[in-house]
Amino acid sequence: MFHLLFACGADTATTTDPAGGGGGPEDPVGIEASVTYLGDAAVGPTVPWEGTERARFVDPITGNVACEFAWVAVSWAEADVDGLPDPYADVPCADAAGVSCTWSATVHLFDGAEVLGDCKPFGLDPIPAATSGPFGYGWHPQWDDGVLPRGPRFVEIVAKTATAEAHWVPWEAAIASWEADTVHYELPFGTMTLTEL
Repeated sequence: MFHLLFACGADTATTTDPAGGGGGPEDPVGIEASVTYLGDAAVGPTVPWEGTERARFVDPITGNVACEFAWVAVSWAEADVDGLPDPYADVPCADAAGVSCTWSATVHLFDGAEVLGDCKPFGLDPIPAATSGPFGYGWHPQWDDGVLPRGPRFVEIVAKTATAEAHWVPWEAAIASWEADTVHYELPFGTMTLTEL
């Protein structure tokens, strides 16, 4: 995943009942959690990114939310990043056919905090996880991967590695929409065990 680097903090966690029933050792999540990233932001060709991003951990068997961690999310130019340059400014947002994205933004996450449950067993301690990023996000009107046009896509930048340059990829598993300069996305990341985090 391009988002968080998790550290294993425990072998088990307890659930938190969204209906207010609490949670505890008698209602264990166990060692697995289904992870989804969710975001909402104002953004567009002339509108800088401003919104929130959340990581939600859910027991895949019971559906109980074990924890949710949220950040404030803003465009790099609006963020308090000690004057550091935008790391993705020189990576054009475009598909394999060279068609540009409708908009793109380098996003910085800050003021991260638990908003539900206990996220520490999932490696999200509020102090070190208070900031995250940068992330490159964008919207493409008709993503073409070089084989077929795939329709509108929410896209993310993959940072440069030893073997590949930074490049944009669509979130194929995401449920995403962008209209009236507002984006909403939900990205199911899959099921993880704490020993893998």
